Amino acid sequence: MSNMKKNTQLINLFIVDFLYTINVRDTKSGDIGLRSKSKRNYTSFQRVWKDYEVFEGREITFKELDKRTVERFKMWLLEIRKFALNTAGRHFGTLKTLVNEAKKSDIKIHKYSRYIKGFSKPKDQETINTLSLEEVQIICELKLENQSLENARKWLVIGVWIGQRVSDLLNITNKNIRKAPNSGYYIDLTQQKTGKKITIGVVNKYVIQIILNGLPHKIHDRLFNRQLREILEIAGITQKVKGFKYCPKTKRKVLGTYRKCEVMASHDLRRSFATNFYGKIETPIIMKMTGHSRENNFLRYVGKNENLDYMADTFIIKLNKLEALNT
Repeated sequence: MSNMKKNTQLINLFIVDFLYTINVRDTKSGDIGLRSKSKRNYTSFQRVWKDYEVFEGREITFKELDKRTVERFKMWLLEIRKFALNTAGRHFGTLKTLVNEAKKSDIKIHKYSRYIKGFSKPKDQETINTLSLEEVQIICELKLENQSLENARKWLVIGVWIGQRVSDLLNITNKNIRKAPNSGYYIDLTQQKTGKKITIGVVNKYVIQIILNGLPHKIHDRLFNRQLREILEIAGITQKVKGFKYCPKTKRKVLGTYRKCEVMASHDLRRSFATNFYGKIETPIIMKMTGHSRENNFLRYVGKNENLDYMADTFIIKLNKLEALNT
């Protein structure tokens, strides 16, 4: 085998080529160029994979991704590097994506690679923290003199009322907004992660005020997370909750009991939207707003179990109506 042919099968060199073309790759939404968060994920994986090859003392090809190599990589992620389950699972998912991309280039892949897939922590290890409508009201009525925090507060308020991922939330402009016929507003967007087209109805007076007076200026999601926590602390949302907090010493998120303002993040705004309206508005409608496709995934997202009795009762009611029509 020529050196050129061998080099095309090296995973580390394939990653370099992949990153080189990342700005012209097709996305699920039909755009060209992967979003910044995806770029960071692939760049992070490149560093991780390079460290793993140093640990193994060799460069690895796609053809060598047999069961032993794949399991050793998982062991290294979890037991040597001590990554959290979700972080390790995300890296595994990235490896799977790269394997699929290599197949498109007719690179020889080990047959075991079909079993590679991402993973996440079990449901019983998940923590769900949300902002109640009462807490949102407190945040809306805060007196903030810091203009930077005021800007972040506007994004926070919009976030809890539209239920979108931070990557979509912070990219909303006036072009996404149109007047609704029922005194509210529509926010139209295409979700970056899924490519789904979403329309959210807005009637909350604080959000409408923000829309009429000018949307906040765009900020980086990391800055938004820091400012979000600062706003919650000023608002007195400091009750103790179970959650994950970043530890600078270990550079990992550690599960524990912390003040709520210390563990909340931008993604919790989306979860707050879904949780606050679950049971008050029909679930399929909320799912249309959030972009969830499967009800079981949505229920897990809001920390609810499927109400089997409710489903059976609804079925009985429908049957009784059908029988009444036929008699």
